[in-house]
Amino acid sequence: MTNESKNKLYSFLYLLAFYLGINLLPLNKWIQELWISLLIRILLFIIIIVFILFEMNKSQIKFKNKTRYIYYLLLIPFLLGSMSNFIFAWCFKVDSTAIEPTVVFFLGLLKTLVSVLIEELLFRSILMSFLEDAFLEKQNKDIYIICISAIAFSSIHLINFIGVDSLTVLSQLGYTFVLGLVLGLISYFFNTPILPYIGHLLFNILNQDLMVYNIELKANYFIFSSIFAAVLIGYASWLFYFMRSKNKDGF
Repeated sequence: MTNESKNKLYSFLYLLAFYLGINLLPLNKWIQELWISLLIRILLFIIIIVFILFEMNKSQIKFKNKTRYIYYLLLIPFLLGSMSNFIFAWCFKVDSTAIEPTVVFFLGLLKTLVSVLIEELLFRSILMSFLEDAFLEKQNKDIYIICISAIAFSSIHLINFIGVDSLTVLSQLGYTFVLGLVLGLISYFFNTPILPYIGHLLFNILNQDLMVYNIELKANYFIFSSIFAAVLIGYASWLFYFMRSKNKDGF
């Protein structure tokens, strides 16, 4: 492993630790006003983004400059994946609640914007760049890069075992792994940080900030979600081999 690769790994690890540490800070307990605690967390996240951009510039992490045709229409099925909870709620007639456009709501949206940017820069830029170096001479390196980055992305959600029921966290680990595979595939083959960021942002906003349905984690939900995930993984696998063949043909 070269010194440059080691620096990428060290940068990823310390920045990830910084990010997780801020997420674990019990600001809500220390500060009575929720909007103030949200604002402080957002400002801390912005500081992390500055550090990430500095490390990326220092390590000269850039996306490849090859010209590639981008088949945007092939990404449409993944949009349906972002809406899976809404589709479940419509199918099973789940009760909904109204969203109040308060300061806290808009700060929550802003927090999602910056936290998703952090995670994309960490996992789809720094980590994938390190894995690209680590598996440079490895056959099927694209499989290793996409799968390992997805496992790492899913694993950070283990911190939610602190204060959240186990069933919810296990469900989250499952869908974040699938999400990590999809985002890794898009990042690797479409050579842009914008598309995975938009996809990740849509997923988080639709399933967190704008989730108006009170979905209970029952058998019908897990069966529905498992089928949905299996279909998406199947489609992602087909897209993987399609993009790989196009790449070999000079794509």
